[in-house]
Amino acid sequence: MAARIPAVKRPLSTGPANCFTKKGRTAFGFAANTHGKFAVSIETSINHIEALSEGDVLVAESVIEKVTNKLGFNIIEVKRGNELVALFKGVVYRTQKEWQE
Repeated sequence: MAARIPAVKRPLSTGPANCFTKKGRTAFGFAANTHGKFAVSIETSINHIEALSEGDVLVAESVIEKVTNKLGFNIIEVKRGNELVALFKGVVYRTQKEWQE
């Protein structure tokens, strides 16, 4: 799963790292909740590898996923073109509540 969202210049209070975090969180949320049950984040972390510039286009994609009955583990790669600029890692608790269509 990939989400294409352009990076934008942010005030210093949120910083350019905020772009990484939003892309990673979005991809993580989609990936974690695609298995039929509500998932609640219990741990996340992000590694900022490269700086961003205004106008950069980022792609966040869930590349590694392991799902058990109660837990889900995801690693999200955030790329600018072919360049890896951040890694977002997350663990979710999978509730027993199922998604309704």
